[in-house]
Amino acid sequence: MVRRPPKPSDRTASPRYKSKKKHSSQSSRQSSTPRKASARSRKLLNQLPSEEQMVKTISKLKRYGHQATAVMGAAYLEHALGLHLKNVFKKLDKDDEPVMFDPTRGILGTFGAKIRIAYALGILHFNPYRAFLLINDIRNVFAHSLYKVDFNHKDVVHDCQQLASMSDTLAVSAGLAPLGTEPAIDIYTKIVQMLYFSLRFQIQNWIAESAQQRASPDRSLPPAPTKDQVPNAGNDNSQ
Repeated sequence: MVRRPPKPSDRTASPRYKSKKKHSSQSSRQSSTPRKASARSRKLLNQLPSEEQMVKTISKLKRYGHQATAVMGAAYLEHALGLHLKNVFKKLDKDDEPVMFDPTRGILGTFGAKIRIAYALGILHFNPYRAFLLINDIRNVFAHSLYKVDFNHKDVVHDCQQLASMSDTLAVSAGLAPLGTEPAIDIYTKIVQMLYFSLRFQIQNWIAESAQQRASPDRSLPPAPTKDQVPNAGNDNSQ
């Protein structure tokens, strides 16, 4: 075979080799790039702020207006209730958890669904269950109504007075003033705060009981919260 003569020293290399090398380098970088970025902040969805942080957060809600108070107050309760349900349920894998909890298509994607399953499991007793449902209804009015709604609207005032008069135990636990003497927005925020911390207590208690169960395999799984394990507000079962 006849060999090619050497390339003259004053001639540059063929561009096709550089192009090929560059393309290969780009392909290598693309293949090493993750297909989907994962937000580090997502871990915050599975954590609860400290009690001090939540007291400050809820107490400052009214600064942001009536709609923010109604919507965000309910959102705090929904988040805590969702975490509690995840603790009570068996550990779900990455395929099953969205089927249960995805906000757009999950079986328990709505606040109302979470409330009802929590009541069915005994996490919520009768009067707290009714309070959660009413808070969810108030939240939905603020979030979806085409009317201009605030906590001074007569219907919202009526709903908040219902919250205040639902149970003496709930009213005392929330530190409510005598009925008819407190603005509706204050009733709402106090009830939300009381229910949130009642849930938080249940979550902490469940985690502690679960840890004890894992340490002692012969013990049964932690039972649903009992009268001695949660605050009065969580165990108000009167009708």
